[in-house]
Amino acid sequence: MNDSIKSSVLKKHFSDKKFVSASDIRSFYQRSEPGITESTLNWRIHNLVKTAILKRVSRGMFVFSDFIEFSQDLHKEDIAIYKKIHIKFPFTSVCVWNTRVFNHFTHNMLFKYYTLVEVERDAMRSVFYFLNEIKTRVVYNPTAEIMDLYAGVATNTIIVIPLISQAPLLDQNGVITPSIEKILVDIFCDPVIFASQQQDEMQNIFEGSFRNYNINLQSLLRYAGRRNKQNEITAWMKKNPKIKPYMASIFNK
Repeated sequence: MNDSIKSSVLKKHFSDKKFVSASDIRSFYQRSEPGITESTLNWRIHNLVKTAILKRVSRGMFVFSDFIEFSQDLHKEDIAIYKKIHIKFPFTSVCVWNTRVFNHFTHNMLFKYYTLVEVERDAMRSVFYFLNEIKTRVVYNPTAEIMDLYAGVATNTIIVIPLISQAPLLDQNGVITPSIEKILVDIFCDPVIFASQQQDEMQNIFEGSFRNYNINLQSLLRYAGRRNKQNEITAWMKKNPKIKPYMASIFNK
């Protein structure tokens, strides 16, 4: 990154403030560079936003990206599913989430959603049979054909899939859900479950995630390694023109 931006010094200077105004940023640079032009100041702010060091929250107001943490708006049905499984299988690791989360990342709104129930492999069938007793449209670790026949045409389908060990997870009020790093790796690694999130849509999701959330790259790559995709996802992100600017700022931290 260009040293003239002084992003690390900028962040340290405003470390006690969550919100920073455009005038604050201008004053910061003007003190160290009295002759700086207005066009250069505008470029500095533009580049800080482009490289995800700052995020614009309103006109003339920003936050540093480090303050932005990912969380999901859990639907009551998904919460209920998690709690029922947890009560029935209290010693089984479970992660529950819904594909409506992708609406946070792109402008292409989904009209059909499905709930993902990720369970450690030894308990998958038991959880699947249990869900079949209390819910309709439950699918077990589907192939591409099964996804097309069932999950792809029905709303509110529940899909039971294996939970990869050491996956980065979040605890949201007692419900275990995936971290943003896990979600990104999962859509990269699984074109069957996430067929609708491939190619251009996957690029949009990655770009939107890096732009809006604080991404822990080490966690992302560690989990990608658990799925034997670390080299592939690293190469893909580095060569992707819409993601590369965000990658540069993260690698330089």
